[in-house]
Amino acid sequence: HSKLLTVILTYYNQVNVLEKQVKYWLDLAGDVTRRITFLIVDDGSEKSAAEAVKHVPNIEDLSLQIFRIHEDKYCNIGGARNLGSLVAFTEWILHTDVDIVLREDALRRILQIIGRDKRKIHRFNRQYENGSTKIHPGTMLLPRSLYWEVGGCDEDFVGNYGQTDVHFLYRAEKVVPVKTHKNIM
Repeated sequence: HSKLLTVILTYYNQVNVLEKQVKYWLDLAGDVTRRITFLIVDDGSEKSAAEAVKHVPNIEDLSLQIFRIHEDKYCNIGGARNLGSLVAFTEWILHTDVDIVLREDALRRILQIIGRDKRKIHRFNRQYENGSTKIHPGTMLLPRSLYWEVGGCDEDFVGNYGQTDVHFLYRAEKVVPVKTHKNIM
């Protein structure tokens, strides 16, 4: 299988969470991970993502890329998402945050969505431990070309928590349909 998807994960000073995430990825079935590249964008953390995961056993078994933004700007999620979208080499990208675990069954369904409709953005409900669900505005699947057609994240929002993803989706809905998948994550 060739790589179909780049999972772009943003990281900022959450060393233990990132380490758990990478270990989880290593436990995923090979038929899933063979089709995914994991890309971590380190948004100027005190302890770099590379340092945080270098001791994880068998990390070389993952298709993993780490990019680091050296200037620490408050709430630079837009810059991190743009960098990840720029350097990803697959046609399809999935933006997510370091604290969101993409279950294996969800990744299998996401891999089935790829290629169906290149003119749609897919969003997903996040399921919490108590069983409740809620849309996470920063988790979305779309072709890279569509991300840039919308204009990427507006980096004028750097420094303002929680506005980047909402603004991206507001602009995106003027260009293409946005589909929400219930209970996929």
